[in-house]
Amino acid sequence: MLYIYTGDGKGKTTAAVGSLIRGYGAGKPCAIVFFDKTSERCAELDALLELGIHAHVFGANRILARDNNDDSNEGGDFRFENIEEDFIEAKKALEKAQELAKFAEILVLDEFLNAIRVGIVHIKQALLFVEEFPQEKLLILTGRGLPEEIELRADLISEIKNIRHPFDQLKNTAVPGIDY
Repeated sequence: MLYIYTGDGKGKTTAAVGSLIRGYGAGKPCAIVFFDKTSERCAELDALLELGIHAHVFGANRILARDNNDDSNEGGDFRFENIEEDFIEAKKALEKAQELAKFAEILVLDEFLNAIRVGIVHIKQALLFVEEFPQEKLLILTGRGLPEEIELRADLISEIKNIRHPFDQLKNTAVPGIDY
């Protein structure tokens, strides 16, 4: 089965992780691959690993340092353009997903739709993975931008819509443990 959590609202990853935890609690082998993220910006990673869920993070840092004298990325600008490392990390993530698909009854590919949208995963690669994933298992894809080719294959699509968010009013920046 193929589930999709997409849209411009907050909660896609949260919904996918909730499904993963529910499956794990029912005794199913579960795994998650985070695309285009780094472990520093993936607070759920430690909790999932502590539970015993296979969780893997792949991505080049997209937060740029504020200035040349600052090694931290705190408060830096977001890098939108792709660099070679983005493609390398996406390839590694897809390879890990193929490996995990052999045993996981529930597999989440977080931000996979974004990876397609920004061009670090080609739609043909994505379709091949989706088509080869065993139908008796559950594959969950998250991210913004749902290609029609994948939409047509989905058994469930939940669109998470942004009604209001602190970012909209510029009252808040991303909060560790809440937004990432």
